Amino acid sequence: MRILNYLSMGILLFVFACQSPKAKETTETVEVEVKEPELPESYLMHDVYLNLVDSMTADVRQMVLDQLHRLESLPEPIWLHVGERANTGDPRLDANYDLALHVVFANEEALKTYSVNTTHLEVRENIKAFLAAPPVVYDYLVSEGSKH
Repeated sequence: MRILNYLSMGILLFVFACQSPKAKETTETVEVEVKEPELPESYLMHDVYLNLVDSMTADVRQMVLDQLHRLESLPEPIWLHVGERANTGDPRLDANYDLALHVVFANEEALKTYSVNTTHLEVRENIKAFLAAPPVVYDYLVSEGSKH
């Protein structure tokens, strides 16, 4: 219903703007509702840390990021996020890793299905030449009792 209201307002604004003989510059605020994924009581978190080659161009780096974002279309992940290392000045920061992939699965079976998915395997193959070292992977279970 909320989307219908926004759509109606957008159509009305468009109609009035088209009727105006002089275009006026306006600034419009648009509300966007972001839905967090529903997480089960327990799930498996799959974190992958990637160290990229130093000689990489910005275009190639973007291609690697685009490849990782292809994984968002797969059915098994409940939630997937690709991030670049933030240089926060924290002395504990492991600067050996440039990118991180954080994926939530319902269970280990979903991770196993994802790991043999052809898109996942293609992405791995497509970025392999741009990795300075094998990825580091952390898999851990999160249960209702461990969330606070």
